[in-house]
Amino acid sequence: MRSHTLLYGLLILCLSFQCGNKDHSPTFFRIQGEDMHFENENIHLVFDELMYCKVELKAEGLVQSMNHSGEVGPDAIPAHFIKLGGVIYKDFKTNAHEIESFEEAEYGTGKRLTLEGSDRGVERSLVAEMYDQYPDVAQSWCTYTNCTGKELKINEVYYNYYL
Repeated sequence: MRSHTLLYGLLILCLSFQCGNKDHSPTFFRIQGEDMHFENENIHLVFDELMYCKVELKAEGLVQSMNHSGEVGPDAIPAHFIKLGGVIYKDFKTNAHEIESFEEAEYGTGKRLTLEGSDRGVERSLVAEMYDQYPDVAQSWCTYTNCTGKELKINEVYYNYYL
């Protein structure tokens, strides 16, 4: 199993029904307006320009929102964010993205989306993965890099904030 250093957040969405080995399920990435869509047969992740993620489940012809990311404005909360030196860093403006195929011995093939962005000198790399054989599973995590040139104390790290 692969280990990740500086891993601050990990999300595993494993929905109890239909979870298990299946034939390969295609995973797609597309940009529509300012939103980036990463989806497979059952899970649809929609990232906005600040890396806020809306999670939707597609099952039996219905689409259900699985989190609160439909909120907008200053009170909106992303799935992953960090508090440094008493300041919350949550609005990481996306400046790059990459999609790649991968294969792991234990779980097989899949697609990995990496988003890069920054907020006031702090950089974040957000990674989301989907496996072809497990269309009910998506995982994501973030790493943060202090590029401010000054020392920042980590007060709190928030991850998996998919309420």
